[in-house]
Amino acid sequence: MSDFAQACLQGIETFQAKQWREKEERWRGEDLLHRDQEILWRKEDKRWREEDRRWRHEDREWRGDDLNWRNEERGYARTWREEDRLWRRQDVEQRCLDNARWVWSRFVEKNRRDVEEKSEQLKTVSNLAALIAGFAVVALVELQFPADQPEWIVMAYACSTSVTVGLMMNSMVLCSMMLSTVLKVGQNFVCEEEETKFLYECRNFVLNYDRGNAARNTPPRPTRTFAQTWDNQYDNHWRFAYSLFQCGVPCFMLALVFASWLKFNYSITTGVIVSTIMFASFVLFLWIQQMWV
Repeated sequence: MSDFAQACLQGIETFQAKQWREKEERWRGEDLLHRDQEILWRKEDKRWREEDRRWRHEDREWRGDDLNWRNEERGYARTWREEDRLWRRQDVEQRCLDNARWVWSRFVEKNRRDVEEKSEQLKTVSNLAALIAGFAVVALVELQFPADQPEWIVMAYACSTSVTVGLMMNSMVLCSMMLSTVLKVGQNFVCEEEETKFLYECRNFVLNYDRGNAARNTPPRPTRTFAQTWDNQYDNHWRFAYSLFQCGVPCFMLALVFASWLKFNYSITTGVIVSTIMFASFVLFLWIQQMWV
């Protein structure tokens, strides 16, 4: 082989060796770059894993806090429901007490009207009976008539006047006694003990209300009333006193008839006129009694 060919081959080999060294250097640079990138990636991966671990730890803490908050919320909700039930029960009791007080105020007002009504009745009859009895006493004492009058007329006048005074006085006394008793007893039905008892019964009715038992669902009401006491204890005495008054009025009319015959003995016409007027008044009195009693 000639020297020129050897030189060419040696040049080619040198050129190839140079290219291979350049490629090897470039490959080593790229490998070094890849290693650097891998190191950076591992650092980033480590940092990411630490952040992920920290995030998971924070997530666990958040979930624990959320669980605790939910438990506290359930406790608060349970407490609120219990307080709401207690408040509703107390509100129902308070409304029941308000309604009971309103019913009691109506009962007190009705009791007051009943007492005033019966008191006015007793006062009216007592005053009229006292007035008629006073007229009869004055007529018995002050009437002047001649001494030669028939004895039966004088006796009839005295008896009718005495009976009138007796009936009216007894009616007046009985009505006065009943009036004082009514004014004293009428306050006992609206005392604090009765009010407390009624409010306690209303409260028990609300707390023990049973929808399925109709017999126990009747609301309470005041058991002792003045109207019942009047009907049971005083009505008969009132009727007796009024009967005395009713009997005393005709006796008073009869006493006026006899008084006219004694006073105007010289005028038969006057006696007849007075007797007729008293008879008409007696008939009118009976009609009034039938209409209003």
